[in-house]
Amino acid sequence: LFTEKIQHVPIQKCASFRAYNGNEKSFDQTTKYIRKAFTSLNNEPNKKNIFTHITCATDQDNIQKVFADVQHIVIEASLIQAGLMDWDDNQRYRSVENTDDGAYDPETAKIIRATIENSNKQKSIYHAQQYPMLQSVSTNTYNNSFREIIKKKSIPQLESIEYASILTQYQYDMDRTKNITKFNDEDNKYLNCKYCWAQSQTDTFMLLDVEPNIKAQSNVRRKKVNLTIVLDIGKQMATEFTDGKNKMGATKRCLIDVIKSLNNDDRFGLIIFDMKAKVVQEIECIEKININELCDKIEDIQCETTSLESVRVGTSGFKFGISQYRKLWTQKKISQEYENRIVMITTSRLSDKTLNEADEISRNDVIGKRVYSTFIGISNRFLAQRTNMSEVKGCNYFSIDSSEQLQDKLVTRFDEITTPLLFDLNIYLKSGDNDQCVDQVYRLNDDVWDEEYRYNKRDKGRILNINTLFLTKVKFEDD
Repeated sequence: LFTEKIQHVPIQKCASFRAYNGNEKSFDQTTKYIRKAFTSLNNEPNKKNIFTHITCATDQDNIQKVFADVQHIVIEASLIQAGLMDWDDNQRYRSVENTDDGAYDPETAKIIRATIENSNKQKSIYHAQQYPMLQSVSTNTYNNSFREIIKKKSIPQLESIEYASILTQYQYDMDRTKNITKFNDEDNKYLNCKYCWAQSQTDTFMLLDVEPNIKAQSNVRRKKVNLTIVLDIGKQMATEFTDGKNKMGATKRCLIDVIKSLNNDDRFGLIIFDMKAKVVQEIECIEKININELCDKIEDIQCETTSLESVRVGTSGFKFGISQYRKLWTQKKISQEYENRIVMITTSRLSDKTLNEADEISRNDVIGKRVYSTFIGISNRFLAQRTNMSEVKGCNYFSIDSSEQLQDKLVTRFDEITTPLLFDLNIYLKSGDNDQCVDQVYRLNDDVWDEEYRYNKRDKGRILNINTLFLTKVKFEDD
């Protein structure tokens, strides 16, 4: 109903959302703004989690997620009350489902509150909260816990260095803000590095921003591609996205759009799987494929009516995909002009075997035989596998909740998701005389202190490593 409504009535009709300036007919952008509008009114973002869901009563999957979050909140409150969990310590039990889409945003909070204030002057509910966060002086205990937690070799959470706590202790001289292009040689011209810093009586605080050089990256053309799609046809694919579109129907339309966008010298193959795997299209040069016949085959694909998670063969489907490239190699069709990529679209979690296969094939000694992976989770966050996926060379992954997101990632941004730009990107912090100035690195949101982050001479000064950096041609709001 909401999807249909915004096609005719903009959300700005609601007084609270008058400040919205995005695409009025975009389901993703409007719902993202509404979620942020509500969560940003959280009076205690450092002490209260707000879980947001876009759902309807007939969507069993989403209702189960809502019940799980209710259970999480009840258990969390009980643990705190019993003294077994402390908000001022490391928030290890904070739900990973609380993503950036619903994160506390002081700027949005300010706008929303001001909008409500202006449209409801007779009410003063939010009057006391009309202050910019950067100008407030917080007495929150997070101010001191940030340093105390580090001394204990524990991992501070993001809240401990946000606007309402530690940042207010520093004075920033914006005239000294540096805008420096660090990566300006021929191989590394695609990124810009900006930073500013401030000092207190005891220490220095630096904000570092590494962003894509859109102008330079927009000129990059993808290689020819050997593309294999591994498609889940389990019963969950027969359900609907949050925008009401059938998952399998939307996926099939996107696949057809991708095929029609490929060049004649690109290659394409298609595997489907549920409780067994099947090759629908052997990998072949586009100019040799009957496109109309292939599109008809894709349209005829139907979801299985019964699926047993314990006997689904996602790993076998992925191995079928790898076998397509081995056939190319036996035919001596190996070339560094081609990018080899498997795109796996699934509703299920990835097994360790699948990720091991993806990692092994991505590190082949012969460059032309390296096959990289893209994992697209349909209403699937890959929560348990994200760390392992980030370590697979050339791998990227996406969580899709609407047909609009799928169209954007798989079709509109196809060149970007299939083009690794840089491998093993390292960011170093060094003093003027190149002396080591980083003793230890603590990563936000990690659960444990790891000795790996105590850097030695070989690694001195490194504060960040990115396994694979992908092409970015257009700056999107949600990136």
